[in-house]
Amino acid sequence: MEKLSKKGFSLIEIIVAVVIISVMIAFAAFNLGGSRERANEARIKNDIEVIALAEEKYYADHSAWSGADNPINKANVKTYCSTMKAYISRCPEVPHDDGTYTITKDKQNFNVSYVSSKNKISISRK
Repeated sequence: MEKLSKKGFSLIEIIVAVVIISVMIAFAAFNLGGSRERANEARIKNDIEVIALAEEKYYADHSAWSGADNPINKANVKTYCSTMKAYISRCPEVPHDDGTYTITKDKQNFNVSYVSSKNKISISRK
């Protein structure tokens, strides 16, 4: 009897490899889903800090808060940045269409918050 030479992979080996790869892709996709929201939240917190530092610098120079009382949203974020260009290190981004950064102030305290349908984050300063 002649021995058959085995070239390539059997059907079972290919199916097992495809199943293993599919399971690995499913785990990777599941883990990446939350990463985007965590990255957005980290960016929002960083932008709040940028706005807070700009307001503190403005207060240090003028002994008064800036006139930026309007909520900062996608429509007017560039206006805020141009008004505060001497004090702001980089222009914040508004990641959600319905998101707004709000600055509330009194004599020496202020609060910067971000609110959207997906997030609500706030930082208070004295």
